[in-house]
Amino acid sequence: MSEVCGYIKISSVPAGMASPALPTIGKEFIKKGLNAIKFCKDFNKVTKKMSPGEPLTVVVTHFNDKSFNFTYPMDKIMKNNCSMETNNIGEDEMNISARDKNGDKFRELAEKRVTKVIMAIRNLKRLSNKNNYSYQDQEVKKMISAIRAELSDLDSSFKSSSKNSSKVFSFKK
Repeated sequence: MSEVCGYIKISSVPAGMASPALPTIGKEFIKKGLNAIKFCKDFNKVTKKMSPGEPLTVVVTHFNDKSFNFTYPMDKIMKNNCSMETNNIGEDEMNISARDKNGDKFRELAEKRVTKVIMAIRNLKRLSNKNNYSYQDQEVKKMISAIRAELSDLDSSFKSSSKNSSKVFSFKK
């Protein structure tokens, strides 16, 4: 199992148009000995449905075996109706030809998906800045309650085989 070596945060990566020639990509990947061409191909593939060239901040997690994965803000994915999570899940699961007996694939996918959830929560946390946003305590409680309910469902799903929920969050009743 590969160990995480570190993280690279790259600002203004153009959706669907990443290139190793961009200094922010090439320079960082060369420093870490990572394959910038593979990153650009993968990134462009999952962001091709977004507005071409839309600047995204990307967090690359790199491992001791020189492999990596990346995330970008969930609000961009939802706003553009382009779910990197759905794309990656489908591709990853379709590429598994045998059962994951030793748990390597589970751990690989879990690391990617938990990282995405953490990044989404950090992005949501930015809404707490009262200098930029006005909100009621009741709205905050409703958001946190919805997140806790999903976490409870997640916990239950690992304890038993339950179906996916189709619930979505909304302030509307």
